[in-house]
Amino acid sequence: MIYFLFLLCSAYGTQEVTDSVWEKDQESLVLFYASWCGYSQQILPEYERATQDFQDIPAYRIEGSDHYRITEAFGVKGFPQVIYFYKGFPVKYSGERNWKGIREWISRRKNPQVEIETEDKTQLRYVSDPYIDKTFALIIGDMDVAKEVGKLVDGLEIIYRSNSKETLLYKDFDEKRIKYEGEFNFKSLADWIEKEKIPALLPLDKPNLDMLFNKGGKALIALTDKKNRWVESEVKGVGHRLKGKAYLLVADVSTDLGSQLQKILKAPKHLIPVIRLVDARGGTLNITQYQMQDEITSDSIIRFYEKCQKGAVLPYKLSQNIPQNPFENKVMTVVGKNYKELIFDRNKNVFMLFYAPWCTYSQEALPIFDELAFELRDVPNLVFAKINGDLNDVSDENVRGFPTLRLYKAENKTAIPYIGERKKAELKAFLSSHISIQSSVKVDL
Repeated sequence: MIYFLFLLCSAYGTQEVTDSVWEKDQESLVLFYASWCGYSQQILPEYERATQDFQDIPAYRIEGSDHYRITEAFGVKGFPQVIYFYKGFPVKYSGERNWKGIREWISRRKNPQVEIETEDKTQLRYVSDPYIDKTFALIIGDMDVAKEVGKLVDGLEIIYRSNSKETLLYKDFDEKRIKYEGEFNFKSLADWIEKEKIPALLPLDKPNLDMLFNKGGKALIALTDKKNRWVESEVKGVGHRLKGKAYLLVADVSTDLGSQLQKILKAPKHLIPVIRLVDARGGTLNITQYQMQDEITSDSIIRFYEKCQKGAVLPYKLSQNIPQNPFENKVMTVVGKNYKELIFDRNKNVFMLFYAPWCTYSQEALPIFDELAFELRDVPNLVFAKINGDLNDVSDENVRGFPTLRLYKAENKTAIPYIGERKKAELKAFLSSHISIQSSVKVDL
């Protein structure tokens, strides 16, 4: 399959790269993909076809799982991911994985629409505000900056007002009309607009959850239920004080989306209602959480947030109990409380399987992992270990999906990721390429 992808990619007009060469370009397109990912295989020809109509925009591909440091540096949390860069400012594509969707999205970046204010609107604004009912609009007096902002911000109506010294943003939520007071350049303005797109209290819907866990950032999330609807009013009470600092969201766990969020945050039912400060920059599998212990009031929420900012609150870590008999089939079961103690043991080579019981691929990988552990049971200082990533916090390991296999060598504890087919022969070859797997048991001839 990997060889096939190599042949497929080599036929493309887009350029395969191994580092961030696009940073030298004024504007560029980059596809971060993984050769083992089915969605990546689907999008490669679509990306190629879409970019053919934009020959003046350099288009690149990078095998993100092989170059994960670059992938992480540009905030890519899953594959595939198309990003448009303009003067170093990234815009992530979140549409359908087909050439039409990608092409339309590129076209909006390349040719942003800027409306010129008509004379009747110019006259009307001296009597009343003609834009107060706009859903999301920007009034700006610099055409060049207007076009640059249009390349970076989706869903924004941009209106050029000749000789205007004010830059105004209109919205249909929170403050209806806001004056921009920051540094006047397209990057600062685009950043400000992106922040102002977010309501003080986020509605619980799929786009907002996707935004939270794909873009990342800090969020104060209240998990509640029908018996505790009063929590929402307390959270609303801090909206204006935390605007631009953290997203605010209230989730009723009796709803489908609320239940999904409860599972993502791994919050047991007996804790509801509960408030957590969540840092989701690592995606849904690598969340750092802080749990509020005090009674829920607007004032206590603010105090909790300020303590977190000062580092006075320890992260919330989910962990099963350490099993009394951790070894089964020559594989050691570890949990959130003790897995680091094992992987950082400099006397042991540790081959670790991060899995989730509900994951079909994990279910397939577990018996193969057991078989290999039994076959290599006499290799000195080699430990096969597994951890249930659904019931234990493994956010420090930046696990991107299940199952994940990593080798932690005795002399160097930097994780070596396994990338390939999860078959016994391939796993054994991977281990052999990094450590000695010679048995310590002598065989009589």
